[in-house]
Amino acid sequence: MTDDRSGLEIAEYFARLAPTYGAGEYYRKRRAAVLDALVARGRQFPRLLDLGCGNGTYLAAFRTRLDPDFLAGADLSLGMLAAAKRRSAADLLVACDAHVLPFKSAVWNGVFCSHLLQFIADLPRCLREIARCLSDGGTLIIAGGEFGTAERLKQMLGDARWSAFRSELPRPRGSHRHRTLEDYRDAATAAGFTVEARRIPFNCTAADLAEFYRVRWLPLVAPEPRAAMSTALDELMRAHGGEEIAMEEALLLCHKGSVDAGNLSGF
Repeated sequence: MTDDRSGLEIAEYFARLAPTYGAGEYYRKRRAAVLDALVARGRQFPRLLDLGCGNGTYLAAFRTRLDPDFLAGADLSLGMLAAAKRRSAADLLVACDAHVLPFKSAVWNGVFCSHLLQFIADLPRCLREIARCLSDGGTLIIAGGEFGTAERLKQMLGDARWSAFRSELPRPRGSHRHRTLEDYRDAATAAGFTVEARRIPFNCTAADLAEFYRVRWLPLVAPEPRAAMSTALDELMRAHGGEEIAMEEALLLCHKGSVDAGNLSGF
């Protein structure tokens, strides 16, 4: 993203997923778990930014469940933003690089980042920019970390088949997929945030997980390996389809400025 070629590759990569990204039961259940956690704890975000909003699936959920006074989305991919515009959930959509946010200081009460930070080249710089744009007492909500989807699929496919399957999963140059929640926590703390971690449980089925891989990965795979991967997912569905799987979404709640320690458990 500070690397122009890398940023362009990431934008084009996600533009190919704009029609389907976030669709299906796995994504829906994961989003619902996050929104339930926010709503249950009663936090309000009158001015809310979804940074890395993609095609707007979370924006639509925020409008329905949180109903902020002003809701904005920002993304590097014009293809994703075009899809988000068709959902008509946001008051503002902006194309930007997450390292250089085009917003005034202290303008947002909440900034939400779902599965974005593994694509950020300079994580400390990005988090400093977010901190600048947050009002005192505002919160950065980071969704993303270790989730276990790959481990679950590996268990069901077997080591050899999973190895062949995984080798075909394309990732854009500049993806830092080995970052952990601890990496995000350390970077947020260094940027001046008070950080708390939450793990939000949700249940899905093996069929949901297979659907997730069809939606998230298969559109990016060349036709020949895509056919073999689709066959593997079909076999997984027949063998495990209705099997319940306990999953969790990882959240970091990063609070800016003066924070009453007694209120942290309220999020």
